Amino acid sequence: MQILKISLVFFLLLAVRELKASSPWAYETFPSQKFIFPGLVADPWETQCALFFMHHYKQHGKIGTRVPILQATQARVDLSTPKIIQMGVDLLVFQSMRYRKMEGGGFDLDSSDTKFGLHLEYDIHPWSFRMAFQHISAHLADGQLFPIHRRDKQSFSREFLQVVTAFQFAHFIPYLGFQNIFSQRHPKIYEGQNFFILQWGGELKIPLYRSMSFFIAADWQSKEEYEFYVNQSYFSGVSFKNKFNTEHRFSFHYFQGYDPRGEFFNENVSFWGVGLHSFI
Repeated sequence: MQILKISLVFFLLLAVRELKASSPWAYETFPSQKFIFPGLVADPWETQCALFFMHHYKQHGKIGTRVPILQATQARVDLSTPKIIQMGVDLLVFQSMRYRKMEGGGFDLDSSDTKFGLHLEYDIHPWSFRMAFQHISAHLADGQLFPIHRRDKQSFSREFLQVVTAFQFAHFIPYLGFQNIFSQRHPKIYEGQNFFILQWGGELKIPLYRSMSFFIAADWQSKEEYEFYVNQSYFSGVSFKNKFNTEHRFSFHYFQGYDPRGEFFNENVSFWGVGLHSFI
């Protein structure tokens, strides 16, 4: 809880200091620029849209976006890029489906997870910072209940703070941060406990042709709730931008660690697949 308080005070002081600077600030409500902080491509819970076809006849899908509410920009004398502070909300649904091989076809919804919360982002190129207060909850769906894969429901609900710092090189963006899980109601064995997560990773992007690039991204999270076991998530593939400058990616994905889906929080798994994902 002490880390939570220190982080909150630090970001508030930073925001007040910047807003009091001598150069004038320009303000915009509901700005069109959604992503001030670079997306953590390989983070399983990063807000993005995705559809991946996994091995063992499964699909993983995300529908998520950021809704920026207020943006403040300040011109910089020394550099062409301005300082930017932006506040907004994150909305994400993370669902998994299973092909009913034993039942002769069709898909069942295995699990449905939701995430929402507030974020405060600050960019002073090449540095970027993000602080986010988020809620995650999981809901067991029909694919696990009947008739072949019946299992007991495992409720999952938590609130956490995420603080991340990234540095933007020409083709490489490393990041370092932490998460503090400060409130839990489910599972009951974790109720009232605080957990710390150390997070680090990055993305390497190599231009190929015009608006097309090859990329490799990785995310590692050392989680106190699993005695600091390190979850590993990797993406690699090709990214391309359309005429509206929206970036899309065709990727191979591999994950090894404790399942990011809340319903299966206590299962150590590995999975892989291919698909499309994008920050929209």
